[in-house]
Amino acid sequence: ENSDARGKSPIDNSDDLVGRAVRKLFNSYGWFQGTVRRQVSTDSFEVEFEDGDTQTLARYDLGV
Repeated sequence: ENSDARGKSPIDNSDDLVGRAVRKLFNSYGWFQGTVRRQVSTDSFEVEFEDGDTQTLARYDLGV
């Protein structure tokens, strides 16, 4: 069997990223902590940063 109880492939763990703490380096501003709020598309996620700003980031930019 190549899927979990939800019928997803073991490598499709996008749901596991929602709620995950991440951080991003903004040039001239330093590191900001954020939280993945939702999946926007297959490989992009909305992140809310500690200052209240949100940004859509690719999975690659999340470091996962």
